Amino acid sequence: MEHFIWDFPKEIITIGGFSPRWYGLLFAIGFMVSYQIMQRIFLKEGKNVAALSSLLNHLMVGVIAGARLGHCLFYAPEEYFKNPVHILY
Repeated sequence: MEHFIWDFPKEIITIGGFSPRWYGLLFAIGFMVSYQIMQRIFLKEGKNVAALSSLLNHLMVGVIAGARLGHCLFYAPEEYFKNPVHILY
């Protein structure tokens, strides 16, 4: 029986001690694309585009915090329930 082995490298490239990861790049692209879409919607509806910056900041905090909590709760809940402070690491 054939099966698929997912062995994809997490890092895009390593330069010194800096190793950007694919999921970070995809988050950044998602934020940029969503900002452009919302900017067009705001302009079309005649809303203040300056408020979009605040919306983007709230969106980024919510997405990053939610992704971290989701990772902790789905992949190692017993570890994080024993030491909830480790969620912040």
